[in-house]
Formats: sequence, structure tokens, C-alpha cells
Amino acid sequence: MNFLRKILEIVLLIILTQITSAFPESQNENTVPKEPSQNSNISMTGAEVYEFAYAEAIKWKPDAALSEISTFSPLDTSGKSAGWTLNFWSPSTKGWNSIMFMNGKISNSVAQLPVPQAVIISHNAILDTYKLYNIAEREGLANKSTTQGYRPIASLIPSPVDNTRLTWYFSYMGGDGRVVHTVIIDAITGQMMQAID
Repeated sequence: MNFLRKILEIVLLIILTQITSAFPESQNENTVPKEPSQNSNISMTGAEVYEFAYAEAIKWKPDAALSEISTFSPLDTSGKSAGWTLNFWSPSTKGWNSIMFMNGKISNSVAQLPVPQAVIISHNAILDTYKLYNIAEREGLANKSTTQGYRPIASLIPSPVDNTRLTWYFSYMGGDGRVVHTVIIDAITGQMMQAID
């Protein structure tokens, strides 16, 4: 259990580092804020934000492929978040484009240096975070944390113990940023793999 907790802490550290460093000024080749709507309180599921971000990514490079997706604000009970980061990789140019969605606005940040290799998230991966939220609540027993006011952030990443297996991590946090419960779900099958307190 201590080993699994240590893996979880490392995964969360990587996620938070990616979020906070997604748009450093020294690496931004192109940062363009856009407004998809007049409403500044827009929340989307993973599937919805992917469709929107993918349309932007292929304007950048036609072969852009999703490499990472995560929330940086909590999911609500409908599986929607107002804050998402999606990273796209171009196999032909090795380019990297971080797209951030926050409260109805989108920003692109293209890295100046090439990324030689990146994970490409399969088209079979489940991005419907409403469905995933309900799996976490029901099978991962996360409803205990939800009733106490904790809300999940979500990240789609390769499993730390098997990088060929894509997994969703639903990490339930309070206002102090402390994780009290984590549910790990297979991103292809939707199978609940593990729940960690």
C-alpha cells in the first residue's frame, strides 16, 4: 500500500508540474486566447473539450494527436470541468502544442523545442468523463468522499506500472489540496482497476 501511495504521489506531482508549466513565457512560440462563447462559466466533459481542442490542434498541424488530457479544476457531478489541459503531438514534425481551456476561453502554447517521442492516446480511449465519474462514484466507492465535500480532478495517463496501459486517475481533493481517495480506471475498457485511500 505504501508503494502504491508513493506511485500516486509521483503521478500527481508530474500532473501538477505539467499544469503549472504548461505556459512558461520562455517556451511560448504562440499563445492565442480565444473565446468560444460569451459565457465565462463554461464547463465541459473530456469528450466535449477534446472535440473543441482537436479542431484547434489540426489547424496547427494536420497530424496532431492527443498525448495528454487532464483537469486542473474539479469535475462536477455531470463529469464536467471548467479547466482542462490537452497536449497534442505532431508525429511528422515532433512538435508539441499545449491547449488550455479555462472558463470558456482557450489558449495555445507551442513549444519551441521538438519532442522526439510522445504517448499517443488511442481513439478507443474513453473520454466521456460523465461515464467515468459514475464508475468512480459507484465502483470506486468515491461517493463517500463526495458526500464529505471532496471533488475529483482527472488525468488520462499511461499506468505507472505498465506504460502500455492507458488509465484514468480520479483523485479526490479538498480545499487544502490533500488527496483523500483515488480511483484508477482502465481508459479503454472502463474497468475499475483500483481504489486507494
